[in-house]
Amino acid sequence: MILTNSLNTNPADDAKLVFERYDDRYVFTTAQMTGESVSFAALHSKAERKQMVAATGKKRVVVIHIG
Repeated sequence: MILTNSLNTNPADDAKLVFERYDDRYVFTTAQMTGESVSFAALHSKAERKQMVAATGKKRVVVIHIG
């Protein structure tokens, strides 16, 4: 179970999951369904936020398109 906030965005052509990569750790950030203009952004714990800030590598965004 992941707690999320709703975000208004442009309608998606395909469903997608978005992760951010910090060193060797991937953190789920958002999900959006095909044709929807609302995406869901994950709320991160305090421990996750600290680890993201402390990561030595640059952040990379990984998008998985479904469809």
